[in-house]
Amino acid sequence: MNKTDKNRTKLFDKKFNELFENKMTNNRRVLPVRMDLRFPKEYDHDGLNKEISKFHKTLQQSYRDQGIDVGYHTVREQRTSPNPHYHSMLFFNGDKVRNPYGVKKRCGEIWNSIVGYEGEGLVHHCTHKPEHPIPALEMVHRPARKATGEERKRQKEKFEKSCEIVRKHAEYLNKSYSKGTAPKRVREVFTSQVRISFREPQNYPE
Repeated sequence: MNKTDKNRTKLFDKKFNELFENKMTNNRRVLPVRMDLRFPKEYDHDGLNKEISKFHKTLQQSYRDQGIDVGYHTVREQRTSPNPHYHSMLFFNGDKVRNPYGVKKRCGEIWNSIVGYEGEGLVHHCTHKPEHPIPALEMVHRPARKATGEERKRQKEKFEKSCEIVRKHAEYLNKSYSKGTAPKRVREVFTSQVRISFREPQNYPE
């Protein structure tokens, strides 16, 4: 990995960590959802990112109408394909959104509408099987303040495990492979705005 790749990965990691820590500070439970978005084979892509920008905006607005904030961390990759593709991780308040399948269905509908495609296959839902080296994402639940003794220990261990799984997925998103190919001044990372928290800071595993 050269210096440019290292700096890029470091920047992507920083953006992701700020977002994830903010979501965990502001929510008792956080639902992370992973997906990959691709273009149809014959899609005439202009090299920019207007489609993914519209996807983020439309998705956020669709949930904002329900009083739900959507956090996202999305990276652009392209190697030999004529069109780029995107890896994305979304974050929801786990007390308001508990099932990822409704999220994935909505994302598929929005993306298909943007790229003018009818059918399935453009949005891959990353629900990893047990044999996959990176475990499937799960609800991240902060330990209850009232929990004590063995129950608090159990909740803390589960919380740390869930956080570690999220970070492993982030490592995959932020890897240097297939990056650095976008046209000059075209972004390869998109991270939603970090909202100011009014909660007391929490201590989370590194």
